[in-house]
Order: sequence, then structure tokens, then C-alpha cells
Amino acid sequence: MTTVLYPPQSAVPDATRLSEWSMVLGIVSFFVGGALLGIPALVCGLIARKRINDGAIGNRGQTTAGIALGSVTSVLTIVFVVVIVLTTPPSPTP
Repeated sequence: MTTVLYPPQSAVPDATRLSEWSMVLGIVSFFVGGALLGIPALVCGLIARKRINDGAIGNRGQTTAGIALGSVTSVLTIVFVVVIVLTTPPSPTP
């Protein structure tokens, strides 16, 4: 009979993955995805920050980067769309 040993589990919750996802989504949204990826970066970052403030293990710097990039990208995308809509002349009617 083989005994399987599992690594010990931490008693402290972990928010590292959410911090990483927040930062990665924020970086990618800045170059490619716009608000489509900026909003999930913001949400992941805010959830990770809440968990870190509650005592979970996580990288606060990655979380802050994800929140900042997600916010900036989302706002810039919304401003860009509004400017395009307001400056586009109406199509002529025949």
C-alpha cells in the first residue's frame, strides 16, 4: 500500500492568484482589450485587495497595478467611444 503525502495547507487564505490575474489583465487591456479586459482587471484587483486587507497572503503591488491599469483603460475606452460618437457627422439622407 502506497501512502500519498500532500503538502501542508496554509491556515491563511491566499489572494496571490487574484493579484496576478488583476495585473496581467490590466497590462493586456492597456495594449489590446480596452474596457473588455479593464473591467475584469479592476474587479479582480478590488476582490484581491479586500482579501489582503482581511489578512490573506497576496502581493499588494500587483493588485494596485491591476486596479490602476484597469481603471485607466476603462475610462480611456469610454472617453474614446463618447468622442467618436459625438464627432461623427450624421449620415446624409437621400
